[in-house]
Amino acid sequence: MHLSIPLIPKHKDGVLRVLLPGRISTPEQDIQSIDSQYLDDETWLRENYRGPVDIRHFGEQASGWLADRGTMQQVERIIEAGGCDAVVVSELREIYRNPAFHWKFAHLCVDNEVRLISIADAVDTAQDDWETHMHIASLRAGLAVPEIRRRVRRKATYSFEQGGMVLKVRFGYRKLSKEEAASGQFGTPGLRIAKLPEWTPI
Repeated sequence: MHLSIPLIPKHKDGVLRVLLPGRISTPEQDIQSIDSQYLDDETWLRENYRGPVDIRHFGEQASGWLADRGTMQQVERIIEAGGCDAVVVSELREIYRNPAFHWKFAHLCVDNEVRLISIADAVDTAQDDWETHMHIASLRAGLAVPEIRRRVRRKATYSFEQGGMVLKVRFGYRKLSKEEAASGQFGTPGLRIAKLPEWTPI
């Protein structure tokens, strides 16, 4: 995505103030994924703006369906206080997953004369047709969630059936400690769940 309308600082010092939100969903994801998001955003900024830039990062591990996230609350306070010129992300999902939150955040930016730019989604609120791109991007981000949910459930079910470690254990089973699993006392070495015989009749 290349800008047809140049980025222009609002402040007299000529410094472009940019906020870069970043997010991963679960603790199992590599936290360095957020740094890679920042790298993509900063590379794009260098290609599209040559002046001095003040960049602030706001990354966290949190569900994109949460409304009350600490970093996004910080971002919103800065926007409302007039402390930035633009919010840049690689994809809309790095801000939120929930379409209602997408639009609330986008209009917060517009109302405070802050450009929201989602690079891969071709969203730039400085453009007259930004709502069209926003609808498409928000729909895409929301549609991905049911598919992800199905994949997680499928993997968890398969893992359970194979005796693997899962976050929840079905009734009538218990998790084994690493030591118990390695001992082979409860089945194949490495098995992470075991039946509770007293509950089998139920």
